Amino acid sequence: MGIFSKIGKVGAARPKGQFFTKGRYDVSVVSVRHVESKVGSDQFFVVDFDIQESTNPDLPAGTAATWMTKLNGKYPDMALADIKAFIMAATNADEEDVDEATIEEALEGDGTALAGMALRIVVDNVKTKANTDFSKHNFYAVTE
Repeated sequence: MGIFSKIGKVGAARPKGQFFTKGRYDVSVVSVRHVESKVGSDQFFVVDFDIQESTNPDLPAGTAATWMTKLNGKYPDMALADIKAFIMAATNADEEDVDEATIEEALEGDGTALAGMALRIVVDNVKTKANTDFSKHNFYAVTE
């Protein structure tokens, strides 16, 4: 057994993108992943993007950015709704066409099935009932 014998059992290291903050972004998908926490039992749906255009000077074009949602958190249905909105925008699918198989296809292999897909993300700050800020991500298909 050589020093590299376990290489097939690990995922490639990925650059950590900055998280989106308020603004409008034209992006391209880099990868889509399902990530299980190495500490605890949390699970996340994670999408990495390259920003093509931005209204936010803190996240200019050329920046790597990440959106993620917690699958087993306090609001799992909201996470699924956000994932569905992302998939609809990235694939131009109708709502009724997005199901479990559609998500699994996006996650296949190294998570690059949707790589290169262009979409727009608009992030707004929303106040929660507890009067804290929440960044709401809205996904739109790019139709040019």
